[in-house]
Amino acid sequence: MNVLRPLLVREGVTLWEQLFSSYGNYQLILDILPSLYIVIDDMVNQILKQTILFADITDSTRLYEKLGNTGARRLCANSISVIGQIVMSHHGKVIKTMGDGLMAAFDDVQKSYDAAVAIQEFHADKRLSVTVGFHHGPVLVENNDIFGDTVNVAAKITSKAKAGEILLSQEVFDSLPIYYQMTIRLLDCVRLKGKNKPVNIYTVIYDQQEATICTAISPLINSPGKPVSLLISCNDVRHMIYPAEHKLFRLGRDEKNDCVSFSPYASRIHAVIEFERDRFIVTDQSTNGTFVNGSGGNTFFLKRESAPLVGEGIISLGQKPLVHNPALLHNQHFIYYSNKYQAE
Repeated sequence: MNVLRPLLVREGVTLWEQLFSSYGNYQLILDILPSLYIVIDDMVNQILKQTILFADITDSTRLYEKLGNTGARRLCANSISVIGQIVMSHHGKVIKTMGDGLMAAFDDVQKSYDAAVAIQEFHADKRLSVTVGFHHGPVLVENNDIFGDTVNVAAKITSKAKAGEILLSQEVFDSLPIYYQMTIRLLDCVRLKGKNKPVNIYTVIYDQQEATICTAISPLINSPGKPVSLLISCNDVRHMIYPAEHKLFRLGRDEKNDCVSFSPYASRIHAVIEFERDRFIVTDQSTNGTFVNGSGGNTFFLKRESAPLVGEGIISLGQKPLVHNPALLHNQHFIYYSNKYQAE
């Protein structure tokens, strides 16, 4: 009640006495009390500046299909439990768990950053992956829950992260000291639903990836027909992908990928190739982007985008291809692709 004392007592006269002396009618006083309670309620509900962090398990549907309900649920529950322990060990507070995700709040922006990195490092060699995103700003604390625009923005930023990634806002970046900022790169400037202006989104380079390269996106080329196979040549190894396999062909630095890149510009999980709608599609999932040099000589730059692989050409992970010459692919860490089309 201490927070209400300035409102209830003014110069030794209670608010009740002030109301009665002003209106002289108890019924009128009772009529205005609901409005007074709203004012008091607003004072009790605290508005604080907090860093809101979301951590979500990715591709949980695949886990349930692979491990079954019991096994997947146990694995996900253990992951959420560990994430909660990491949050608390970094002086954060678990606000709530939501299915395969968790929401936490921190008073200290640096602690939230340290917690995010610890969460991803714990899951680096686990059977499941998580996404982490956070934003700093004013929040409304009410009944052990937190509400407000800061919460909404943090959730939307997290939804844009890929497996194993940490994304954060401009407000978080600006609140961190310079030695933290040195491990962060500007990923993109995007429009979030409900926000009038574009928002800068940053990614944490905790696996020492290189800086982002940006270039314009060129028009796509029309496909000459329906492909029956796609040849991928990577590190002197030839891979054949067929539409009927319905598989994801993964590219990146991680040794678990189908095509392992040794380029310092490549992310651990950089891009995937799949057959979709009668054509092979490459989808970028990286920090640095993916370049595709097609048959027509045009170079397309993809950033969290997809494009069809038409004819033959070069895929470059994070580095713009300098030459269209398959003989030089090995030295430049490039990947050669070639479609085989069905006879008309």
